[in-house]
Amino acid sequence: MQTYLRHNMTDYDTLLLMGLNKDAARKRVQPRINAMIAHWSRKRTIDD
Repeated sequence: MQTYLRHNMTDYDTLLLMGLNKDAARKRVQPRINAMIAHWSRKRTIDD
């Protein structure tokens, strides 16, 4: 799941093309990935 999100829902590939190495690019996009997963994982209530 994280690989899909990294490549399709962040600027990870652009960062690689700009010259960042994989570790630096992953570190930069990881907070966004974590936020997406946390949002999707949160428990829904009737009011949502």
